[in-house]
Amino acid sequence: MEKLEDKHLDGPAIKVGMQGKKSVLQYRTKGGLYIVGVPKIGGMEMLGSGPHRAVARISAEKTIAKTGGEDIVWSELSKADHVPSEHYEFILPEYEALTIRLRVLNGDE
Repeated sequence: MEKLEDKHLDGPAIKVGMQGKKSVLQYRTKGGLYIVGVPKIGGMEMLGSGPHRAVARISAEKTIAKTGGEDIVWSELSKADHVPSEHYEFILPEYEALTIRLRVLNGDE
């Protein structure tokens, strides 16, 4: 798998929270996919993905619940982050599966 590089990103990473002592970063690809992760040696541990940052964050919280990691304390919030659950519940399983696949390819699982 090709690593996620700056040429794939639509701007710099944004710090959106903390997981213990680690910064939680949000990336947006040029294709519009949001990825939430934490830095690790040699790259980033992918925690969540989605077509909207709120979906990526919910996906990250589900990943943490499954892996037993520390909870994320979100620090960057906006009104746009609130999306009624009925608007994304039907696609969440698809992005949970994508996150798992990304984590496997990235060596996080």
